Amino acid sequence: MVGKRLVNTGGAAGAAAFDPLQNFETVTYTGNGGTQKITGYIRKGAAFNGSSSYIDTSVSVLPADNYTVSMWVYHNSLKNSCALYTQYRGTVTGRHIVNSNANGGIQINTSSTNSLSSITATPFTTNTWQHLVVTKSSTSGYVVYIDGSSIGSWSNTDNIITDQSTQFGGDTEWSGDHWLNGKIDQVRIFDKALSSSEVTTLYGETYADPKKSTTDFFGDGSGVALYELDEDANDTGGGTSIGQTGIFNGSNSRVEIPNNTVNFSNAHTISLWCNPDTLKFAGLFTQYTTYHANICLTADGGIVLAGGSSTAALGTSAGTIAAGSWSNVIAVNAGGTTTYDFYVNGVSVGSASCFAFSGRPTSIGSNASTSTSFADYFDGKIDEVRVYSSALNSTDIGYIADNDTANIPTSTLAAHYKFEGNVLDSAGSFNGTATSISYGSWSYDGTPTNVNFLGMAFQPDLVWTKSYAGLNWWHFIQDSVRGTTSALFSNRTDAAGTFTDAIQSFDSNGYTIGSTGSLNYDSSNSYVAWCFKAGGAASLNENGSIDSQVSANQDAGFSIVKYTSTSGGNHSVGHGLGVTPEMIIVKRVDTTGEWYVFYNVVDGSWDYMTLNTTNAKADFDTFNATNNTTFYSGPASSGETYINYCFHSVDGYQKVGSYSGTGAVNNQINVGFQPRFVMQKRSDSTGSWNIIDNLRGDDNYLSANLANTEGSMTASSFHLTSTGFTLDNSFSEWNASGGTYIYLAIA
Repeated sequence: MVGKRLVNTGGAAGAAAFDPLQNFETVTYTGNGGTQKITGYIRKGAAFNGSSSYIDTSVSVLPADNYTVSMWVYHNSLKNSCALYTQYRGTVTGRHIVNSNANGGIQINTSSTNSLSSITATPFTTNTWQHLVVTKSSTSGYVVYIDGSSIGSWSNTDNIITDQSTQFGGDTEWSGDHWLNGKIDQVRIFDKALSSSEVTTLYGETYADPKKSTTDFFGDGSGVALYELDEDANDTGGGTSIGQTGIFNGSNSRVEIPNNTVNFSNAHTISLWCNPDTLKFAGLFTQYTTYHANICLTADGGIVLAGGSSTAALGTSAGTIAAGSWSNVIAVNAGGTTTYDFYVNGVSVGSASCFAFSGRPTSIGSNASTSTSFADYFDGKIDEVRVYSSALNSTDIGYIADNDTANIPTSTLAAHYKFEGNVLDSAGSFNGTATSISYGSWSYDGTPTNVNFLGMAFQPDLVWTKSYAGLNWWHFIQDSVRGTTSALFSNRTDAAGTFTDAIQSFDSNGYTIGSTGSLNYDSSNSYVAWCFKAGGAASLNENGSIDSQVSANQDAGFSIVKYTSTSGGNHSVGHGLGVTPEMIIVKRVDTTGEWYVFYNVVDGSWDYMTLNTTNAKADFDTFNATNNTTFYSGPASSGETYINYCFHSVDGYQKVGSYSGTGAVNNQINVGFQPRFVMQKRSDSTGSWNIIDNLRGDDNYLSANLANTEGSMTASSFHLTSTGFTLDNSFSEWNASGGTYIYLAIA
């Protein structure tokens, strides 16, 4: 999944892995003509406009009797009956609504007009992120927490009516103005009432938490859904992988896999996720012999190892596995024995010995590989079946139970059945054969309407904004080195302009903007911003013939350099990257002047083009002396001030490169990663500087040298791929036969 992987940039041993999401981000948003914070809480958050924005899951996500909803909430303004999350059937008896009100209070309505509005005067306030938790118990009712502290309770224990969809940020069924003007982030739903200590733990969750993308946060199977709200309203997954899963009908569904998947006489581990619709005795992973060896579910939600007419109970209590919830089951055999150690959701539940697996016909979802009178078929969903040729340790078991995809072991993985519309083995060649299996997505994905996803996991140092729908506003470029009031325009030669209503502040997880039209005119204008992390506040760099102010992010291969020439002629200037840059974008800021883009990725020597024009390349030999500490400015007079954006390639994250056009379809450009941003230009002839990003879609482009709103590709000519991008027509600006092109790609 794009953005979820970490990139190892070869740093010192023990150094944290490089995370692309903490160094570059694309955000899109709608103007509002006033102050607007482009921030989330944990990376991005969902922004609601107060009149028509909402997220609809189309199904009920809230459990009927015991549940907890945890979310971060940001109110731009307070008003009566502002829906935070709802289930509403159009009648009073079908109501379940949690609101904030004009006093900053909280209301809970279920099947009546009863509310919690009197428990506190003003728990909510405006213009700040606050953590809301609502727990509901079938025996004691509701408890509400704000920022980790209980603010009151309500004794209503009515069950939730679950035959309607869950919505966030608005309510399409309830007449009147019940729309949130604000943001929501990191929504978690559990099928139990959390304890106060667990609420405190959630209150402390940050982007740095390794479980920020894990639904089953507490490792006990209670996690129902997680909405990270980073770029969409999808559920991160109810205990198993996002995507499809195998659906077993309970009467004849099964999957037969090859007998030689592993040597079951040696050490091995079997792991699977199951979500039973009905609790009954049923096979999960079995081998059929005269005396068969079966890992089975029991009618009371336990796990047993069964063989022949005997059953070896594990001592698991009833309810270890619940109907309607995902559970991870792992069986570990150390080899040379019939004893298995069992784990449910990462917790040891005991051991048992029975008949050994012995290379006989193997089945998933039934305790027989052929239809027999004693076959016990599983009724529900099974996903992510893994077979290992080793006995996994408790650490690896924990990774699987937490669905920690970055650390789930693979070195001894013999077979892996993902049930992505089939029963193919993604780890090897042990493909299965399915009988009466269907496939479906069982995460509770939401559909956003008029919702933007704002923010990032870092404080940006360069923000490049463009209106992509609405009016033809200029490109608007601001950075932390020049300060919040200074702006440049890539499609213009103008000197830096002074704006007090543009970026107001660079914030820890985004930035705040004012009402200037190029950033925030009104709701008829949509904007995209490409945000880069440099090194924060600039520091003095005394490398070279003149001093510079530098903000450098060496890990990301990006720095911002500002200098003022002290005399005429060429100057060497420190850039702070520690390696030789491959692209430098230069603009004089104190008067009019071209935007120069210097690069050395075609033939090893330095050329330049102008960002504000379509001109072809020209040589610039002075830059050939650029090295790992300095670049050369070219001729300048005393007192001229310049800003420079410097880039070099970083394996797995950023690539400054070139390619040749073919004039044909399927011209594949390999950059070594899946890019979220690409800027490219033809260098041997005229052409625009075209920018594509993953949020607006790779059918749409903006041109750095034009004020125009976005254009559309003809015949879907550009595709972002898992390894780079592909060109599929002969358009001169993209893929002319024999044409030479340069690009900057960022993951």
